[in-house]
Amino acid sequence: MQSSVPVQPYYRSELPVVLPIHAQPIERWWRHGLFGALALTIVVGYFLVTQRYWIPAHGGVDQNGYLVGAKNLLHTGSMITTPADPFAFVGRMWVTGHEPGTYYPKYPIGLPAIYAVALVIGGPSLVYLVNPLAMALALLATYLLASRFVGTFYGLLALLVVATSPVTTGLTNNPNSHASAICVVAWGMYLLVTWWEQPKDGKLPWARVVGSGLLLGMSVTIRYTEGLLLLPMGIVVLFVVWDVYGAPTLRRRRRAQLSEHADDAVGPLTLSFKPLVQSLVLFASWAVPVGALLIVNKAYFDSWTGYDPTHESTGFSWANLMQNWDTMLRQFYMTGLMFVFPLAVIGLIVWFRYDWRRALVISAWALPCVFIYTVYYWAPDTLAIGYSRFFLTAFPAIAIAGAIAMRALDHVHVSYRALARIGAVTCVVGLITGAVLASRIEGGWGAKVGLLVGGAAGAILGVVLFVRPAAIIIAAGCSLSLLTSVVNLENDQRGQLAVWNAAERITKRVPSQAVVFSKDNIIHHAQFVGDWQFYSIDLFNEGSVRNLAAQSDDLDKAQPFQAERAKALYDLLKDDKNPQLARRQNELMDNALAAGHRVFLVIPKREYDQHKNRFLPPKTYDAKVLDAWDDPPQVVNARATRPIGLNRPNRPVDRQSAWQIVEVTKALTTTAPATTKTAVTAKSEAVITTRPIAPVTKPVAPVTKPVAATTKPVVVATKPVVGTTRPVTPPPTTKPVVTQPATTRASGV
Repeated sequence: MQSSVPVQPYYRSELPVVLPIHAQPIERWWRHGLFGALALTIVVGYFLVTQRYWIPAHGGVDQNGYLVGAKNLLHTGSMITTPADPFAFVGRMWVTGHEPGTYYPKYPIGLPAIYAVALVIGGPSLVYLVNPLAMALALLATYLLASRFVGTFYGLLALLVVATSPVTTGLTNNPNSHASAICVVAWGMYLLVTWWEQPKDGKLPWARVVGSGLLLGMSVTIRYTEGLLLLPMGIVVLFVVWDVYGAPTLRRRRRAQLSEHADDAVGPLTLSFKPLVQSLVLFASWAVPVGALLIVNKAYFDSWTGYDPTHESTGFSWANLMQNWDTMLRQFYMTGLMFVFPLAVIGLIVWFRYDWRRALVISAWALPCVFIYTVYYWAPDTLAIGYSRFFLTAFPAIAIAGAIAMRALDHVHVSYRALARIGAVTCVVGLITGAVLASRIEGGWGAKVGLLVGGAAGAILGVVLFVRPAAIIIAAGCSLSLLTSVVNLENDQRGQLAVWNAAERITKRVPSQAVVFSKDNIIHHAQFVGDWQFYSIDLFNEGSVRNLAAQSDDLDKAQPFQAERAKALYDLLKDDKNPQLARRQNELMDNALAAGHRVFLVIPKREYDQHKNRFLPPKTYDAKVLDAWDDPPQVVNARATRPIGLNRPNRPVDRQSAWQIVEVTKALTTTAPATTKTAVTAKSEAVITTRPIAPVTKPVAPVTKPVAATTKPVVVATKPVVGTTRPVTPPPTTKPVVTQPATTRASGV
C-alpha cells in the first residue's frame, strides 16, 4: 500500500549492515500470482513473435559444425567425417581428427548430442526448434531467479531487459550454442541459489543439487568457457559449509544449548552432515558430463578441447585487454543491454554494501565471463552481435544487478504528478508500438496477438510508473532494443529463407549421392538435410589459394580455421594457376561421371557465365538448367557490417540473388572416316552438339561389323544423311561410341 508520507532516499546509516542469506523480498501471494502470470505471458508472447521469423535453415559456418556433427553422431555414433578426397567440402570449423583423413568439429559434443536426439524424434525441423524453446525457458528462469533477489516487479523488469536485447532475439532462431547455453546456465544457477537459501532436509534439496550440477556441467559440454561457473558454485558451497560448520555458528548453537539446559548436564553438539554430502554430490554431478566431454575429446583428436588444434584456447592475453575494453563496453551499452549496463555496475556496488554474499555470487557468475572474452583475440568492433553474443550467458546476472540499482532509484523522491503524466504517455506509446509492429507482420495471427500482448504489457508498465520511477529507464531501453531487434529478425529471416529455398529445390532436383558444386552458405545447410557429395565452387581459383597461404603462414597463431588444414590444402594447390585449377575441378567431375554419379552446379546466375567459360568447355561438357529462382531481397544496414567510427553514409543496401541448378554431362561426340565427308544439315548438327545426355553407367557395345551397302540414306546419330547415295560405313572400332576426352593430370595430385 502506498504511504502518504513522501519516500526519503536511503542513506548508508539506514541500510542494514548485514542481511541473513535467507532474506528475500516478502510479498503477498496475489503479487506473486499476478506478476508470475504476466511473466509467463511475456515469455509465451516472445516465443510466438520470434516464431514468426523462424525458418528451419541457416547458412552459417559455426552452425554447420553443430548440425552436421549431430547428423554424423546419429548415423555413425561419432561426429567424425571422412571426405572422399582432399578437395571435398568440410566446414571451416572442423579440425583434423586423430586418424589421418578424418575431421571433427572443434565444438564440444553437448549441443550435437541434443540435436541428434531431436533429429530422431522430429527430423531437421525439430532440431531448428531446440534453440527457440531453450531461449523461452531461459527467460522464464531469469524471472524466477531475479524475483528471489529483487522481488516480482523488478524481476519482471529484468526479464524485459533480457528479452528485448538484440543479442537475445538474434540468437533465438539461430542453431548455434548460445541459446542452449543460457538455458542450462540460468536454470542451473536458479537451482543452485534455491538450494543455498532453502533448508537442506527432505528430498527436494538432493534433487536441486543433482539438477544444478548436471545443468552447469552440461553447459561446459555446450560452451567450454562455461566452466568458469565452477567459481560461483564453489562460493555457494563455502557459504553453506561455513553457515553449518563455521566457528561463529558453533558458538551460537552452543550458547543456545547451554541456555536451554542450564541445570542439566550438557552433551556435545550434534551436527548434520547433509549439507556437506550435498555439496559433494553437487560437484560430482557437475563432473559427470565434463569428464565425459574430456574423454571424448582426448579419444577423437588427442586434445582436451577442440580449440587446441586451432590454438584459440591460448588466444587470451593482456594485450587484447588493452585493445578490447572499449569495444566490450560499447557492445554492452549499444547492442547488448541498452541503458542497463551502467545501472548494473552501480547495482553491484550498492549490493555489496548491504548483502555482500549474494552480490559476490552474482559477480562470480558475470564478471569472469565478461573478463575472459575481453582478453580474447577475436573482438570485431561492429554493431552486429558477433562479439556481444559471447556475453549472453551473463545477461541474467547483469540484469539482476541492474534491477538492484533500479530498486534503489525508487527510493528517490520524485513528484507523483510528473510520474503520472509519464506513465500515461508510456501507456499510449506501449499500445501504439504493439499495434504498429503487429500491422507490419503479414499473416500469423499468433505473432500479431503476441505483439499486442507485448504492447499491453508496456501499457501496464506505464500505468505503474507513478510508483516505480526506475521503469522509465527500462521502458526507454527496451523500446530502442525492440526496434533494433525487429529489423535484425527480418533480415535474418530473409537470409535463412534463401538457404532453405535452395535446399528444398536441391532436394527436388538432385538425386541422392550426386556430386554438387555450390557456394559455402548453401552447402552449410544442405550438407545437414541431404546426402550429397559437395565441393565449394570458390576453392578452384587463385584468390582462394592466396587466402590459404595467408591462413597457414603461422601454424601457432590463434585463428578460427585450423592452420594445419589450410597448409595441407595449400601445399596441394600452391603451384597451380587458374587453368590448372580448372583442370582439377574437371577431373573431379570426370571421375564422378565415370563412376555413375550425376554432377550439378547450384550457382548464382550472375556467376554462371564466367564459371561456364572457365570450367565447362562446350566441346567437353553439356550443361542444362534444371531450375531457376530469385531470393527475397535483403535490406541491411551498411553501418552494422563495418567497424564503428568510420565516416560512411547510413544507407540501406538491397541484396538480392538469382540462383539456378545446372546439370553437367559429358558432351556427345561422334567420329567419321577421314576420307568421307558427311553432309549434315545445320538443324541436325545443332541437335547433336547441344542435346544433353543421361549419365553413362556402362559402355555401349562396340561395332564389329560394317554396315551393308545400300542406296538409302544411312542414319547417323538419329538423323538422316542427306546428299549421297553411297553407303556410309562407320570406322571399325572396339571403343564405345561416346568417348571422354583425355584430361591432363596436374602436378601435385
